Amino acid sequence: MTTPWTSQSITVLKVSLKGLRRRWWPSLNLIVGTASVVGVLVVLLSIAAGYTHAMNMTGSADNIIVMRSGGNSELESSLSGAQAQLIKRAAAVSHDEDGAPMAAAELYAIASIPDDTTGDPRNVAVRGVEPMSYQLRHQWHLARGRKPEPGRREVLIGRRAQQSFPHLVMGSQVAIADGQWRVVGVFEADGGVVESELWADAPMLQSALQRGDNVQVVYARAVSTGGAAGLSSELARDPRLDVTAETEADYYQKQSGQMGRFVKTLGYSIAAMMGLAALFAALNAGTSATSSRTREIATLMALGIDDRAIAMSVLAESVLLALIGGVLGSAVAYLLFNGHIASTFFYSRNFSQVVFAFTVTGGVLVQAVVGALLIGVIGGMMPALRVTRMPVSQALAVRR
Repeated sequence: MTTPWTSQSITVLKVSLKGLRRRWWPSLNLIVGTASVVGVLVVLLSIAAGYTHAMNMTGSADNIIVMRSGGNSELESSLSGAQAQLIKRAAAVSHDEDGAPMAAAELYAIASIPDDTTGDPRNVAVRGVEPMSYQLRHQWHLARGRKPEPGRREVLIGRRAQQSFPHLVMGSQVAIADGQWRVVGVFEADGGVVESELWADAPMLQSALQRGDNVQVVYARAVSTGGAAGLSSELARDPRLDVTAETEADYYQKQSGQMGRFVKTLGYSIAAMMGLAALFAALNAGTSATSSRTREIATLMALGIDDRAIAMSVLAESVLLALIGGVLGSAVAYLLFNGHIASTFFYSRNFSQVVFAFTVTGGVLVQAVVGALLIGVIGGMMPALRVTRMPVSQALAVRR
């Protein structure tokens, strides 16, 4: 149920909007200023969302990653071949239909590959995998070509990595350690972070890197009862091991947390600084609206229109223009950047690039709309308050 002054507000707002053509410049400044702020905010938040999505798509709650105690990432971990075998033989590790333990000892190394555009070297993760590695990663599937054959210098390249290095096509050669390796296939993993990697036969990579039988981690599928906690408890009781076990999902969630917080903080900070300029544009638009309509507003007051209704119409106009700018900025950011492929080295504990796609989610768009609303409300409050304090007799005396 509307009150008299709210219905009056709607009537006054309609009159005010009809006069926007006389105030097009300050109104346009408010729309463009808000669109700029919202657009930048959407782009930066979509980076955080895309990076987090890539990490979360990699982690599985079914798989357990076992690393050396104290290692915060795969690159910081190291396990001997004997320790890897002890982990594989743990009672808490599940077995496949053939009775083989569902566990794989994997290497993790960094290769330097020249950038296609600049020629500068860029770090890329190379993972040495075992046959069981493919079975453990249920989101993995072969897009083109085949898997590397045991005993051959061959690699699979992730789809994201290939997008980052277009010269690495099927049959091309890539320099790893002491020689050239042939690209024999391309794989996908639902956009997960492993798509930024190259996969090779583990024993061949151990030989090339002169690692002996050492590996970085063991990926395992735990039995249904106990999960990561059960496997971790069993491994902790073995004096020959000093390891930690956690689910893949937990591991990659921790890896993405710091980067996500950094980008969000950066996005909010930049948006706040740009928002000040948009607020000035909103104040200018509201002040221009009230100044150019001084006698009109005074006449409405003299005719009995509630000053709250007029103030609400001024505030509503500011919010409406800001929302238009917010929708415009969000739409432009979505069309230009959603799905855009980028890579980052920041906050990667493995010192390799992570290739991901900008992702404009519903949550990002909601935050953008809220930001536009704040600009409109804060920017329109002062002109609206000015209306309520305007003496009618003085306003009627003002010449146009």
